Amino acid sequence: MDISKRDLELFLALAEERSFTRAALKCNLSQSALSSRIRLLEEGLGVVLFDRTTRAVELTNEGRLFETSARRLHTELSEVVDNFRDHAARRRGRVKIAALPSICASWLPNVFVKFRQKYPGIELSLIDGLSQLCLDKLRSGEVDFAITSATEAGEDLQATLIGTDYFHLVCPLDHPLLDKETITAGDLTEHPFVQVGRRSSVRQHIDAALHPIVLATRLEVQYMGTIAGMVEAGIGIALVPALSLWQFRRPGLTSRPVFIPNLSRSLHLLKRRGHAMSPSAQALYEHALQNRKSLDALAETGDLP
Repeated sequence: MDISKRDLELFLALAEERSFTRAALKCNLSQSALSSRIRLLEEGLGVVLFDRTTRAVELTNEGRLFETSARRLHTELSEVVDNFRDHAARRRGRVKIAALPSICASWLPNVFVKFRQKYPGIELSLIDGLSQLCLDKLRSGEVDFAITSATEAGEDLQATLIGTDYFHLVCPLDHPLLDKETITAGDLTEHPFVQVGRRSSVRQHIDAALHPIVLATRLEVQYMGTIAGMVEAGIGIALVPALSLWQFRRPGLTSRPVFIPNLSRSLHLLKRRGHAMSPSAQALYEHALQNRKSLDALAETGDLP
């Protein structure tokens, strides 16, 4: 037979009250309905659980043996149900996302702080990495959703535009390019550059926007912080997205927006098609969408909140 959580509750109520009248009142049932449910439970188990007399109801030896298991099962079932109710109500849960390092360092901290204030019981986990890594983690199901500059939405992924990251020239305060009213792609070829590697979405967008023009790359590194140090030392200048500008706030450096056609990168919130997110993940996804205006503003100017 199938024993339900309700069956266990009725059995335990009768074991505690030792009276069909009191147990029925406690369980909001008629006495006859309670008696019928207990009889069905006994028939299903093939044993008598209670000795019934005109004065009292007592557990049999088999009833006491079953009581131990019934209490344990009832507790476990209650914990499972409560846990899922907490998850559904967004009181508990865990969310794991993947995002570009520039987003993780600039926009996400404030987003996470506001989310934790609203949902303190939800645990957050973050993977910061290049676009391809983020997409791989999303497709494998390791993360609930991703925030990248990639546009590989298709049958398996759904992308929502949440901002556009514009590029800025970073150089020393006395650099000659700052004297120009408008900086063109041709102007950039006259100066040495420090750039990130070709696997980075930043580099890919720069190369695509300037093609067929190729910058004079004097040094190629992996991290924006390294670029900042090299530019400050005079090794070269750099083109960086607004979301990374905070790393270039140094006394000897300045930045200026560069308006070259297609020199920008779209930022997307991506999730898997046909896969329902948990209530906790859905809450953070919606929270990110609600804060997209702050990302778009930050991706234009680079000014942190």
